Amino acid sequence: KALVKNVPDLKIDNDHLMKPEPTSAENVTKTQLFKAPVECAVSQPFSGSVPVFSEIMKDWRLHQGVDYRTETPMNVTAAADGIVEDVYTDGVMGKTVVVEHADGTRTVYQSLDDEVAVIRGQNVLCGDLIGRTGNSAVAESDGGVHLHFAVIRDGAYIDPEEILK
Repeated sequence: KALVKNVPDLKIDNDHLMKPEPTSAENVTKTQLFKAPVECAVSQPFSGSVPVFSEIMKDWRLHQGVDYRTETPMNVTAAADGIVEDVYTDGVMGKTVVVEHADGTRTVYQSLDDEVAVIRGQNVLCGDLIGRTGNSAVAESDGGVHLHFAVIRDGAYIDPEEILK
């Protein structure tokens, strides 16, 4: 026996469907937009596979991110929605925050001031405060107060300017 009788045909209006809000980096849309984490020009570009000479370290090395130099400490914000994967002090690159995003991309914020605004496991939205530009990276101490910003996608460093809107 049928439990339901006289049910009209269901019509779906695809233009007005409600979509659930994402709750973690794993289920955020993969077409995520990224924005620059500091409001200033890039002072040192990504070097890709071309080594650059480090006056401080006295060696040739890849510059696997971009630097944003600021005259005074400035706010550093999340480049996109994600989850803070780690917060630590790196012996060479200083105070570091790593954020994982929906598509597995990781944004890395380094040479931050010692006081950061996030903790491991915290959800962040694009534009949320991460910390402030600093001078904690020994390898880039000649860069003054700045942010070293790197992007890792599919296990490799990519030029951050390729994904920034």
